[in-house]
Amino acid sequence: MAAAWHPARNDSLAPARAMASKLVEQAKLFARSTAPKGCDTPAIKAAVARLVPESEAVAALVARNGADAAIKAALKTVHDTFHVAEDNCKPAKS
Repeated sequence: MAAAWHPARNDSLAPARAMASKLVEQAKLFARSTAPKGCDTPAIKAAVARLVPESEAVAALVARNGADAAIKAALKTVHDTFHVAEDNCKPAKS
């Protein structure tokens, strides 16, 4: 996510365009993974579930050579959703 978003937020969309299919693959892996204890909340589950269609939307824009602004906006949506999961995950300490 960072490798695609951080350049994109500075209007460098080449990495995001190159990584669009990888972003979808990673979102699908994340969605199939088992959350650590303390991260298995409804809000995190919903965010992780949204990552797949949101990532697919980015990939579809890239596939049809969408405008940079549209790709950047779609990628920001994925980034923000990812942060819902990342920022709210507080794994239980053993």
